[in-house]
Amino acid sequence: EQYKDEWTAPDNIQTNGPYRPIEWNKKTGIFLKKNQNYFAADKITVPEMRYLVISQGAVGMAMYENDELDFMGGRYLPIPISAVSDIRKGPLRNEYQKVPAACTYTCLFNTEVPPLDNPLVRKAISAAIDRRLLIDAARSGLGEPAVSCLPPLLKNLSVAAEPNEEEGIFDNEQAEIWLVEAGYPNGEGFPELILVTEQSEDDQGIARGIKTMLEYYLHISVTILPQKKEETPVVDAAAPYMTMLRLCSEYPLPNSILEKIGKKTSWVNSTFDELIETARQ
Repeated sequence: EQYKDEWTAPDNIQTNGPYRPIEWNKKTGIFLKKNQNYFAADKITVPEMRYLVISQGAVGMAMYENDELDFMGGRYLPIPISAVSDIRKGPLRNEYQKVPAACTYTCLFNTEVPPLDNPLVRKAISAAIDRRLLIDAARSGLGEPAVSCLPPLLKNLSVAAEPNEEEGIFDNEQAEIWLVEAGYPNGEGFPELILVTEQSEDDQGIARGIKTMLEYYLHISVTILPQKKEETPVVDAAAPYMTMLRLCSEYPLPNSILEKIGKKTSWVNSTFDELIETARQ
């Protein structure tokens, strides 16, 4: 309360962890030094850490190969998907580790305008996306097909019944049937669909895969609209669009992901909201 929005500044923040902030420039990075008052300070062998702000994975990869970075990957600085294959086979193969993350990709629909206000249309779009092929083609095989809105690490903690089979999620024939029932046989009369994504190489690869599948199986036109991270989409609110997001959990509970979905979409369901509020309490 005393420092308001500046409570995280190095001179103001109160911490009891193994490191304390010395300098923080939001454009370049943060400098941490070992906290001598930490209860297990004698076990901390790395005296200082520097987290650099690097906007592009390719730049980070070049710095790592030049020994200017000690690590990269994960949410801090994702490894470019295009580099993974070479890393696995090259001199860095023994430094590469693959570990699961509590993250998932999701597409959120603008449900307030037609035709995305029709559940049949949304089901058709979902069923027309071959998640396994998308992972193999756009992510070099990294990841698992999403069979629910929860990543596996969180789904295992959920008491709710969740599908545990990949089969049946992708069904292009059923997708065509749903689109016909919605009034758009062979995609006829379906307006241009806008797919809003982030500008990263990885996200663009996934978006191109989704675009290809929807145009091939449903015969609907898709335009990809890249945007900067955390930027408000520059798109007409009355346009049929869906936003592709990478959601990650900050703590090991399912509602960490579920409540984000509720906040980032125009879809409203009172039962869902009540369950999320109960989980939060």
